[in-house]
Amino acid sequence: MRVIDALKPDAVIISTWSGNRDNFVDDAGHKLDDAQQVAAWESGMRSTLGALEQRNIPYGVIMDEPDLPYDPMKCMAQTDSIEACTHDLATDTAQSAPLREVERRVLAERPAVPVLDMTSVVCDDDGCKLEIDGTLVYADTHHLSEAFVMKEQPLLEPMVHTLLPSS
Repeated sequence: MRVIDALKPDAVIISTWSGNRDNFVDDAGHKLDDAQQVAAWESGMRSTLGALEQRNIPYGVIMDEPDLPYDPMKCMAQTDSIEACTHDLATDTAQSAPLREVERRVLAERPAVPVLDMTSVVCDDDGCKLEIDGTLVYADTHHLSEAFVMKEQPLLEPMVHTLLPSS
């Protein structure tokens, strides 16, 4: 919040990252169990959003795409196939699902906050797409490719216009 206080922005867009849960550790460096991870994520999210609300700073949230349990780029390089590297939705979303559910729950309490859920962009009932309209979606297990992100820029425009109506 020191950066927010120093910059005094007109609005903030928060991009969450709910992947690589192995990075959740306590002060001694021990990995947190699932319940502790969920509690820590919820506490952090509530604290961050609450701090913005106390400052009367409008904000929007971009919810992260699923953190895949495999590297699709390596798989595609090894198999020379996108189809061979595509999994079902349950597999694709298992890693990040608990933290994304926290985000959904906390954001549901704030219906006026604009939200862009990248899972709805890259996944459907069959799973997360590795290619959409000829563009590779993922760069690795948890990053979207630059080409895909640039192509999806129009998805941000409604959020920006909501947060900054004069833009």
